[in-house]
Amino acid sequence: MKNIITTTSLMLTLSALPLISFAQDSTKVENPCERIEVERDKFENKSVFRMPGLRRARITKYIEKGVSSYYLVLTTTGSVATVSNKGAIILLSNGKKILKPAAEIDTDVNEYKSAGPGDFEYSAFIRLTPVDIEQLKKNQITAFKLYIFPQDVSDNEGSWIKVYLNCLLTMK
Repeated sequence: MKNIITTTSLMLTLSALPLISFAQDSTKVENPCERIEVERDKFENKSVFRMPGLRRARITKYIEKGVSSYYLVLTTTGSVATVSNKGAIILLSNGKKILKPAAEIDTDVNEYKSAGPGDFEYSAFIRLTPVDIEQLKKNQITAFKLYIFPQDVSDNEGSWIKVYLNCLLTMK
């Protein structure tokens, strides 16, 4: 009987590890850069670096022919079906905003409710400028709005975005 309880406890503990690791304070992880997913295409001389599974905001780095590009992916939900919408506003911890009025907003049915409550999921894939990157290196994202759909970003997630961006900037 003791072995069954111990095995069950171990299985429950191991299944919760992915959740525990993202709940950790980003300043207390030994090497967060090791969590970044890397894909290399040796035939096309391309590399893609992806932050691990943050829900609302994440940054992806692409290297093609030695040139790096950074993209911010933002996701939120709502109950209104909209198409052909544009505009993103990103609020930072220093009170400043990153404005992307031409950012195209994609709308999808939120079948699995993976991004949160709501019938529709709205997302934007935004190329970051060097000025954007400098701001994001120093300041956390606290909230954003895609078209008319606002979304708060938790302090923990905002902290992780900043940590992972600094990792991405050093990765080749």
